[in-house]
Amino acid sequence: MGCAAKRLKVRPVGECPVHGYRAPELQELLGYTDLFKPALYVFTNGARNRVKVLYWDDPGFYLWLKRLEKHRFVWPVQHTSEVMELTGDQLNWLIGGYDIFRFAPHKALKYGAIT
Repeated sequence: MGCAAKRLKVRPVGECPVHGYRAPELQELLGYTDLFKPALYVFTNGARNRVKVLYWDDPGFYLWLKRLEKHRFVWPVQHTSEVMELTGDQLNWLIGGYDIFRFAPHKALKYGAIT
């Protein structure tokens, strides 16, 4: 499974509907442009205690579900777009319960000379 993109749906989607929907309905509901491209499509419910990951592999979809019994997933509250791209590490951290939106890399250092 060669997935370059990991696309996170920012706004929660009801009860994470998937069952009973056809692909065009899912595309409209989830706001993704093309569910048949090699990508992982990640979304949550309003309570943020479930995450579903959708992936197309001809001739059908894979669907992964993780449900938390006592905790909630940390999800972006505000973002400039409906869908944001994640790295593989960010997706693993998100599903593992980490707040990936507070992580910050080290600041880049720029030197004019080495002494």
